[in-house]
Amino acid sequence: MSYGLIYTIPFASLKNETCIIEIEKEGYIGSVTELTPAENPFSVEIVDDDFIYIPTRFSTANICIVGSDYLQSLYSTAYQQYRVTFKRNNIITWCGFIKPELYTQDYSSKLFELELECQSAMSTLEFIPYKQIGEDGKVFVSLWTLLKNAITLSNAKYNSVIFPHVYSETEADYPSDIDNVLKKMNLSEQNFFDEDDKAMTYKEVLEEICKFLNWTCVDWRGDLYFVDVDHRGDYWQYSLDMKSWEPGKLPNLLNVQKTGFFGSDHSLDFVPGYNKVTVKTSNYNVGNVIPEEKFDAIVKRNSSGRFTPSPFPVIPGVRSEEMIRVGQKETVYSLFNYYEYEQVYLLGSSLCRVCIYSLVSQESGSYLPNITEFSYDDCVCIRTKNRYPTDRTHWQEVRLEQGKEVLTFADQLPYASYSEGAFCISGQVAQSNRIDNHAYSSSVGSKSALKLVCKLEISGNFWNGSKWIKTDTTFTLSVNPKNTGYTAIENTKVLGMPYDGVNGYIIELPELPIIGPVEFTMYTPQYADDVTAVYLKDFKFVYVKADDSSEDDNSDRYYENVLNEDYINELDEIELKISSYNNDGACYSKVMLGDKYLEDNLYSAIEEKLIRPEEQLIRRIINRYSDTHIKLTQEIQEVPELTPITRLSDNFMVGKVFINTGGTIDYKMGKFRCIMVEA
Repeated sequence: MSYGLIYTIPFASLKNETCIIEIEKEGYIGSVTELTPAENPFSVEIVDDDFIYIPTRFSTANICIVGSDYLQSLYSTAYQQYRVTFKRNNIITWCGFIKPELYTQDYSSKLFELELECQSAMSTLEFIPYKQIGEDGKVFVSLWTLLKNAITLSNAKYNSVIFPHVYSETEADYPSDIDNVLKKMNLSEQNFFDEDDKAMTYKEVLEEICKFLNWTCVDWRGDLYFVDVDHRGDYWQYSLDMKSWEPGKLPNLLNVQKTGFFGSDHSLDFVPGYNKVTVKTSNYNVGNVIPEEKFDAIVKRNSSGRFTPSPFPVIPGVRSEEMIRVGQKETVYSLFNYYEYEQVYLLGSSLCRVCIYSLVSQESGSYLPNITEFSYDDCVCIRTKNRYPTDRTHWQEVRLEQGKEVLTFADQLPYASYSEGAFCISGQVAQSNRIDNHAYSSSVGSKSALKLVCKLEISGNFWNGSKWIKTDTTFTLSVNPKNTGYTAIENTKVLGMPYDGVNGYIIELPELPIIGPVEFTMYTPQYADDVTAVYLKDFKFVYVKADDSSEDDNSDRYYENVLNEDYINELDEIELKISSYNNDGACYSKVMLGDKYLEDNLYSAIEEKLIRPEEQLIRRIINRYSDTHIKLTQEIQEVPELTPITRLSDNFMVGKVFINTGGTIDYKMGKFRCIMVEA
């Protein structure tokens, strides 16, 4: 977005600092109007929360001006239409946007004070739905890219973005690792879309990343901080585009008495302790790899219930197999048709509901069915042989050639990390040997052996029928009927395979994960000469994890810790939608570290060992909240040395160190109502 300056509000602080509020409008080209500041023209409030491990701590701002213009044009419904930048001594100190649809003004006089409520730039991410990066479908994306995109979409004007140097791939990589490990941590974009393809917002994505890393995102005096309250080491200071960086140190301990008080509103509170913490990882299981097609075609019948006589001779008293075939448009599958004759395709695949019945000829010459109501099979019909008239007495036959596509999928199949399990393909197949209407049943049809020719690929890895290879190839699903009608696809599961509850064609996955989208294609079946159509129903392609790969079938996993079971003060359950892998099967929510799952193999400089993020979070909370903590609220001078990562001390609290967790800044007076929680 491009913005043009429309209003300025200049004022001087009590310390004689030059201050200016700039209001820009999206797409604006024109003159700039100077507005008159009120007595308290600009203040910022930082969200306060006693729990210091919250994922975001953003701010709001209040602009107050004096005038007779209602400035109603500022109150739009767009969340990023009017950008507000506050500068002190020409340095950006706050950036955000005027809140849409919020309006407060005095209506009793010609000259009045007008208040404009603003929210930080990062807060506006709650209005922006996540958008996939890949044009051809959802892909794997790094945590670093997700953070970069979120900051870019905020349209902020931060001076810098500051990260704690906490994590590394291995202990040997720390502290010399200048290539941020977040660039190596990836997960599927599908994790940010639900089953109905509704997207999370970028603010929700940002919050989930911060919860997973045990960080808090804070906008503070023109900078964006990712704070780790337990980190005592270095921080990295990045440019806004996050292309360049320089190392930074934790600020020195700041004494509030030396900072100077600015008021008498001081108070002391106690923050409660916790001895039980539960972290729930909301696993987003892959489940059915191929979504099931919906069959919802409605059959319209005339009121008489009469059946039209068959166009072929029916011997009186003898049953003739007939078929009602109701076609419909596919929504999940992508099907193919070939050989057009007089605007009708004679060969190929289609979606249909099929009802097989028998007509019995009566002495009266009418025909009666042997059924009292319709019973349909929902199928994919593959017409392999057909005929068309060349003249009134001759017919020409056509056959479906080998290698023709008959079934793929309209949308990209799941992009995930697959390992420690198997794919299972199941379904039932029937074959017609009638060329007149391709009917089949339990008493008529072909008994010939059949093979469904398929191709399965994941990012250049192909299944060849016995193993995964790097060469483009196909494999076959065998169907060996003993009778007419439907026969199940051959079950290749053998004793000892750890996949209870499924039967069908088993494709075991390698130990190392294969990452990418599943690509599945079915080609012309290998069929006998007399077969005119192949019907496929109940077709399923599922991922199944090994029986011993998880404690139970619950899609969620819980981590917890109890210090004192006699007296439990429990923290509210923390839910993570990004998580490490703990024998959970194929899940979109699992992070990859390089070409392997992130498990308990992430190095943390805080604990100086390899950790699992969920378990580290519990240890952090228990260590910090096992006892009550002191909370101070003090009115002090607003000084640049005080940042979200600055530790504070108070002469009246000997031996205690505090962390700033929020408050209110009055930039005209240089006053900070600072909220401090014991570290």
